[in-house]
Amino acid sequence: MRVGGLESREAHNLAQAGASPAPATITKEAIKSLFCVRMSLMKFLDVGAAVILREGKILLAQRNRNKFLGGKWEFPGGKIEEGESVKVGLAREILEEFGIEVVVGKLLTSVAHEYKSVININLHAYFCQPKNIDFKISEHENVAWVVPAELLNYDLAPADLKIAKALLKNL
Repeated sequence: MRVGGLESREAHNLAQAGASPAPATITKEAIKSLFCVRMSLMKFLDVGAAVILREGKILLAQRNRNKFLGGKWEFPGGKIEEGESVKVGLAREILEEFGIEVVVGKLLTSVAHEYKSVININLHAYFCQPKNIDFKISEHENVAWVVPAELLNYDLAPADLKIAKALLKNL
């Protein structure tokens, strides 16, 4: 019989001497495995992000200061409703938040991100072509058309930062 990694005779001898067995060592692999199990049990929300390019610039939107991640910059988009495809949901969100229709094109990338037990998202970034650019700002503080070289100078939400890095690799 083993106790704490020691044979029972060794554990008995340690106990007689007033010592206790050394604690079991937790390896990096064990921690990684536990993290993967935890992540697999947590629900992830699908979110769409629009990568809108115009005249060599990329549209960013600044989140409402009174909401989660307030003041951070993001690629516009939002939550996908139950039963909705990501493309349909993304087009709906852009219409709701900016009053413009977009054609949702090719997938740039998808990233999973956990916001410290607040929310977990699968962020799906698609290239989008606006049908017009006369948009209204209703949910955000501000918008900016950004040249790619300045994209990482903005205080991006963590998941959006991953999208920005993937975009820069693909331009």
